Amino acid sequence: MGASYYNVLQDNVGSMVRIMAGNDSLFGNFGVRLTGDIAVGGTTPGNSASGLVTYRGTTGRFDGILGVGGGYNFDRQSTLGELLIGVDYRLFDRLAVFGEARQHYYFDGTNDNISSIAAGVKFRF
Repeated sequence: MGASYYNVLQDNVGSMVRIMAGNDSLFGNFGVRLTGDIAVGGTTPGNSASGLVTYRGTTGRFDGILGVGGGYNFDRQSTLGELLIGVDYRLFDRLAVFGEARQHYYFDGTNDNISSIAAGVKFRF
């Protein structure tokens, strides 16, 4: 489980909270993740939910994460595709800080794509 607070600066100016839950080693280094993005203030892309298939590579206390998936934006009423790249640094076995970059591609006829960079904390169970 993880949470982050981030600002959107491309096409929108606002703040969002990202909440995630998943298993990054469901089948070896492959996993799944569910993510919710919630608008906090300003102009944002809107609230959305997505699911991803992830791949995790580990070296020491660092984990690299790659993900691909799709979801739905409730404010735009549009489906979306998603790409994700990120890195975790495990402070302890159950606690990590992370940074990730994400790209959403909207399938609503606008051909919009919106990038975001977020940092936060992950709790591992």
